[in-house]
Amino acid sequence: MKFAAMSSLGQRPSASVAPAPAAAYPGLAKLSLRLSTVLTEHDVSLDTQSELGEAGYVSVSLFAALGHDHPTFIESLKDFGIDPALGTDGPARAKLRLERTRMIAAFDVARVRNDIETRENAQRSATFQVTRISDQDFISARRAFERGHHSLEEEVAPSKPYFERLIAQMSTCYESEDLTTVTTIHQEKEGSAGIGTETDAKGYFRITTKVLAVSSPRSSELYRLRLRTMAYGWCYLRMRFPNVLVLKTITVERFQEFQEYLFGSEVWGMADRGSDGRVTSTPDIEKVKHYEAMIRKDVAKRMNDGQSWWPAMQEATACARLLQVHFLSPVARSSSHSVTAPGIAPYQIVDRIANPKREHEPKPPGGGASANANTQRKKRQRTNQAQKYKALQDSIRNPQAQQAPPKPPQGQLAIADGVGKGAGKAGKPGKGQSRFPTGAHTANQANKGLCIGFNMSNCTRPVCNFAHECWWCLGKHSASLCPQKKIG
Repeated sequence: MKFAAMSSLGQRPSASVAPAPAAAYPGLAKLSLRLSTVLTEHDVSLDTQSELGEAGYVSVSLFAALGHDHPTFIESLKDFGIDPALGTDGPARAKLRLERTRMIAAFDVARVRNDIETRENAQRSATFQVTRISDQDFISARRAFERGHHSLEEEVAPSKPYFERLIAQMSTCYESEDLTTVTTIHQEKEGSAGIGTETDAKGYFRITTKVLAVSSPRSSELYRLRLRTMAYGWCYLRMRFPNVLVLKTITVERFQEFQEYLFGSEVWGMADRGSDGRVTSTPDIEKVKHYEAMIRKDVAKRMNDGQSWWPAMQEATACARLLQVHFLSPVARSSSHSVTAPGIAPYQIVDRIANPKREHEPKPPGGGASANANTQRKKRQRTNQAQKYKALQDSIRNPQAQQAPPKPPQGQLAIADGVGKGAGKAGKPGKGQSRFPTGAHTANQANKGLCIGFNMSNCTRPVCNFAHECWWCLGKHSASLCPQKKIG
């Protein structure tokens, strides 16, 4: 199986950290946010914190396990050079004794927190509930990702409940999560939570808090964002469990390759063409989502058998039986003849405007006034489409000319790129219309029109007369990879 070569998702890099503290104390970057907070609250020196990080005591639970009481903990501190007996004089011994006191105070807090959280998670696991993580742990996971990759906006950053569901798989088995449960921080803030009932293993009812799931994506852009959030969530999981072998091959770039495979010519872009070479239909988004879910289900099964994620993904996408049973056969049985694939649908609209002549359509039963009105309506539509096509051709031949677009008739919506089909009802866009998003550029600095297909996915024209530049920032990349991309 061949994947499209993708370098990165194109988001802006995260803010750089001042190099001086990192160079002087390399172990600080290894400490978790929670442990760093506990040590800082008790004024533990940066030298001691860095030594803890270098020694591998990077979490609250590991720090609390340095000893089961004060004598054993004090004995372990000698390995870090924190022993008043090592002082050469009175001030040196007092300084070491103060550092040992600070460490003991931090140890007491860490041990209490670890005991409470361990007991609570054990009770939740016994009642088949999702294990909870603290807000500090969640923030730490996000910061760790941003340090190694790029900053995340709340519109695409995984939510805490979604991350907790992923962590729960580590104690049971890997499974293919539903797209409705892949939520972001932004959706979690705007979503509604309610109190509901659940039945435990013994048949008793208990009260629990439930967060409502989001709806399944219905457009290619929302689908891309949902898959991107899923990729970030699994990267969070890999960084939280760095020693789990099946998670070591997970990267954002490989998730992007999987996404491009789904949206490319082998799956969603697999087009059915007529005798004139024009695309007549592409698969429906629901069939693409079903096939994608079956791929992830097969990958989860292989991971449960001990296979690493990326080899499992390669074998699942290359499985001919999986493709035939869950995608090709349903598409072949479908009676749909719509063109919805990203990068193909916008050009079909231009092609229809360029060829307005249609086969003769039968008049409605009864004829008379209704048939005449239908004929007049179709004639007006062909006239409007011909005017738009002429204006589009003029802008291609002479992009420098600033010609005002033809004023649409009353009841018809003006389209940003001059391309569309039909008029909508009550001021809404008509079926098949393609328009630039609100706030997007329609032309570059040279007044050359921007390519819609390039910005949505990829350009399929043999020779494209439009500029292949981002409609958000006019950069040399598509809108789906733009760091300034406006989401929602």
